[in-house]
Amino acid sequence: TTNTTTATVGTLTVSAPNANTVGASNLIVDNTGGGGSNTTTFAAGNLARGGAGSVLVITPTTGTLGSKELITFTNGGALLTNGILPPWVATTTSSASTAGDFVTYGGSGVGVATYAGDLTTSTNTSVVNQSSVPTITGAAAAYALKTNVAVNLSTNTLTLGNGSGQSGLILNNGGSITNGNITFGATEGMIYSQGTTSLGTTGNTLTSNGLSITALGATTMTLTSNINNGTQPAALNLVAATTGSTINLNGTNGYTGGTTLSYQGTLHVRQDSA
Repeated sequence: TTNTTTATVGTLTVSAPNANTVGASNLIVDNTGGGGSNTTTFAAGNLARGGAGSVLVITPTTGTLGSKELITFTNGGALLTNGILPPWVATTTSSASTAGDFVTYGGSGVGVATYAGDLTTSTNTSVVNQSSVPTITGAAAAYALKTNVAVNLSTNTLTLGNGSGQSGLILNNGGSITNGNITFGATEGMIYSQGTTSLGTTGNTLTSNGLSITALGATTMTLTSNINNGTQPAALNLVAATTGSTINLNGTNGYTGGTTLSYQGTLHVRQDSA
């Protein structure tokens, strides 16, 4: 017998950071008790963002997002750009594996994104999973990028996003991007870090119209790039909900939009300007 469990709610609004909220929310769908033939569904009205710094991380407990653990939004299809929901929405593999992915939306609701190409050929419409070490010989671009390998930009610039809204970068365990500048352009950069990761080399810049760094589980992240404003003052939001995280801010930073912390772990600030 196939059984379904469905929780139906109205509009799901993910709050922006303020004096009382951190801006990052975790949506857990758990079909553990359902078995192989049953489903658990979270059915919401519209998905709405409360403002800059809002992040939604989905956790499908058994790792069956889109098949047994279902999430639907009334406006899900309308939110797609380049085949994915806005990069302020991401998922982990399961409750046991916190590796991150971007998400898409289809007939079964939210699912793991489909990736294509790599940084040697991608453009600002590409959603890339860089799973092998690339040889970068010129400027590189992607709309959203996931990697768990060492990416050496060879003094070239990596541009993420399409110039509006948000753009995304997922660094899973072992992922790094070094030896070149990274720009999110006139967009808000959404960075997710899982495991041990690093971003930037001394003297590199990371430019955005706001930057949110969200730890997926316990993470150790070293950010050496100088964080600078884009076309407007950039705010830095750091969220690490899991005890044991370490974030190292090693750059000489010039962003002027302020810093918001919701953090369990160690934060190292290496420069007076950080």
